[in-house]
Amino acid sequence: MSDDAGNVSTPALVEVIEGLVQGRGSDPAFAAQARAVLGMVGDEELLCLVWLPDEPVPSVHTVRERMEDSGVLSHWRLHAGHVVGLAHLAPGQAPRAREVVARVTRGRVGTAMSREGVAGVRSAHQAALTAATSMPRGADQVADIVERLPEAVLARSPEITTLLVEETIGPLLQVSGVTRKVLLETLVAVMRNGGSATQAAEELVCHRNTVIYRVKRIEELTGRSLDSPR
Repeated sequence: MSDDAGNVSTPALVEVIEGLVQGRGSDPAFAAQARAVLGMVGDEELLCLVWLPDEPVPSVHTVRERMEDSGVLSHWRLHAGHVVGLAHLAPGQAPRAREVVARVTRGRVGTAMSREGVAGVRSAHQAALTAATSMPRGADQVADIVERLPEAVLARSPEITTLLVEETIGPLLQVSGVTRKVLLETLVAVMRNGGSATQAAEELVCHRNTVIYRVKRIEELTGRSLDSPR
């Protein structure tokens, strides 16, 4: 039997993944059933993956096989318009599992650890889904929730996101044409390089003094100092 994600599934596996995502992992009887179906010895950690694929009906055969080749057993299921994956992990395997997924998937993939095994899958699924949806549409990226915490918080509150943009870079967005594009690119480069004008200049392929001038212009427009972390 194959589900819509191209994953070879059994009714028991489908029931288990759906039940864990819904929070039934806290029920002892269901948790025991889930561990048996997933092939878990105990309550080892699980990596929950949420894949928002580019293609309408993705196949996960390749993902599952490549993960298995790397020593990671995983299970996949199409759920509510996205693909859910659960992977058994030995200590230290999470980065390797993410690398494999990044190589063989197209689209946004969010991940989150369930430290409590099957009991924590519901929370891990929600966190992984938030990580995935916090990335821009069209992105081709794998990111863990701990790498996307500020973006995840904002993604869960569009109203606050809008307010934050208005209160911080709103004045920059009022600048017209090429100047706005240049100032925004400079702001991103400076922030990405920890405030270093020298490194930002290397990234932007311009003189350091040019970056310093643009930063002063940004600070004048926004009324905020880039030297202040907050």
